Amino acid sequence: MKIKRTFKPLSLFIFFSYLFGVSNIYSDEVQIDVRSELEQHSTLKNIYLGIKSILNIPYVYKVKNDKQYFVFVGTNHTNDMNSKTFSVLEKEWELFLEQVHDFQKLMVLIEGGEILGPFENKSEAVERFVEMGYSMYLAQTSGIPSSSPELSNHDRVTLLLKKFSREEVQLADFLKIVPQWVLFKKQHPQFKAYVEPFLERDAQEKGWQDFDFTYEHMLTIHKKILGRDFSENSWKSTKWFCNPVFMVNRANEVSKQSGIERDAYIASQIVKHWRDGYSLFVVWGGLHAINLESSLLKRIN
Repeated sequence: MKIKRTFKPLSLFIFFSYLFGVSNIYSDEVQIDVRSELEQHSTLKNIYLGIKSILNIPYVYKVKNDKQYFVFVGTNHTNDMNSKTFSVLEKEWELFLEQVHDFQKLMVLIEGGEILGPFENKSEAVERFVEMGYSMYLAQTSGIPSSSPELSNHDRVTLLLKKFSREEVQLADFLKIVPQWVLFKKQHPQFKAYVEPFLERDAQEKGWQDFDFTYEHMLTIHKKILGRDFSENSWKSTKWFCNPVFMVNRANEVSKQSGIERDAYIASQIVKHWRDGYSLFVVWGGLHAINLESSLLKRIN
């Protein structure tokens, strides 16, 4: 498999591909229970939550007790510095620092796996890792530790292969790169050149020795599973093909189950830190925030 290496997309891959996390998949009771709760969501509830996320992002909810303060900011992934996401993050961050009592027990939890810092300024943080980079920058400037507890890619794929074929899992992973590429299209105008380092990393991480991870094969399985040719220029429709809310095809189903596995793990780590006595400033994509709201609030209230 001959794929040209480019380094900036690979650094972005670390942010978007969720490679890091503990390897014991079933070790946490909260993770198991939340997975079960999310899997019981009806199709109508998933559609309702999806529409809610579109209409209400940034989406914020909070819990406060005598010793701890919890805030979850659900965002839209953006590098537009004028986006409302950034003003909401700044406002909630200031309130968070005003409300907490024990500055030895604070933590910022953010989406994306290992986000590489530190950052010189807000612009660098946003350019490299959108609003998640900025959230880490806020923590950095205040001397507060940050972490990004994500289900490892190995564990996510292992769980998905219990229900889906390798082609279905890989197609969904391929398609989710398209909306990410749109964010960085000015820096990387050619989609094929942008996505190939991701495919190379997929080949290394998944370890499927007899599977073809080339870009050309992605086009083949796209046609085979979805019944139409792939075009990165039709990214708006492509975005719906990997949307976890509307169950139109197998790629949607993979994305939904992938989101459930991630969310269950994320919830388990948030609850763990809360039970350890930490005040938490949590930033994930808006749909994650909304999907997890009821599960989290009944466990930390």
